[in-house]
Amino acid sequence: MNHRHTPARLSLFPASTPWLLLASLTLAQPAWAQKKSKLPREVAPQVVQLAEVPKNDFKECSGLVVSRRHPGVLWTHNDGQDRRLFAINRAGKKLAGFEVQGVFIWDWEDLAIDETNRLYVADTGNNLEARPNLTVHRLPEPDLTSTNQPLAVERSWVLRFPGKSFDSEGLVIWQDHGYLIEKSGKGKKAGLYRWPLASAGAVTLEKLGNLEINSPVTAADLSPDGTRLGLTADDGVYLLRFATGPENAIGKEPFKVPFKLGQIEGCSFDRDGLLVISEGRELFLFKAEPFRLDASR
Repeated sequence: MNHRHTPARLSLFPASTPWLLLASLTLAQPAWAQKKSKLPREVAPQVVQLAEVPKNDFKECSGLVVSRRHPGVLWTHNDGQDRRLFAINRAGKKLAGFEVQGVFIWDWEDLAIDETNRLYVADTGNNLEARPNLTVHRLPEPDLTSTNQPLAVERSWVLRFPGKSFDSEGLVIWQDHGYLIEKSGKGKKAGLYRWPLASAGAVTLEKLGNLEINSPVTAADLSPDGTRLGLTADDGVYLLRFATGPENAIGKEPFKVPFKLGQIEGCSFDRDGLLVISEGRELFLFKAEPFRLDASR
């Protein structure tokens, strides 16, 4: 897939064209023109590309989470079995790298964070739906002054399927539960599952219901107050609002921004919008009001 397309300028379209439709349209540029493009730049209405992460360490970016301990720091990782956790900034600069040790990682798909700043590794990729279970690991958020030091996992959960095996690329943590979002096929609603963090040993996931999203979900993040769920999918970026707790997202109609600029694979709320990273290493900011944490204050 070509990740180096940029949406057409708005002046090419009538003023009456809906901005959500414009966000899904792209216009190819020659390679020489792309190289001269400066970042940050607006790539669609209220969508800004902030940076492109250097490819030295990043082959296929996946999860993303905003640090609540280190201002301006984002945590990300590669898709698959790469065990490294990276700290970057909003300019795409690598600040530090750490290797997760002591566990096997099958297919690392997402990151999550809890209210005490602990990080969660979603080893939940299951493209062939052949895994007997999924795994999530918890680790302390690294100190940036101890760069290149190995990271020890504090705790792991082996998650059994309540029925048919499924793929998941979205993980969030809220209070005493973890939540997984199913990556369902096109045209099928995404299932929402949870498990208690207090559980010991293997635990069977509880299905809560289906989200009103009919596109394969590739990442998730929960706002710090637990009332907004941000999701990336094959056809764009979604947001669900609800009473506190992800289980209340069932049946809610999403706010959607159609967007197709490479495969988007990670997202995290920031004060001024939803940050999104693509497998092609592009970092975007979705600035529409529903995504902004400061808009609710």
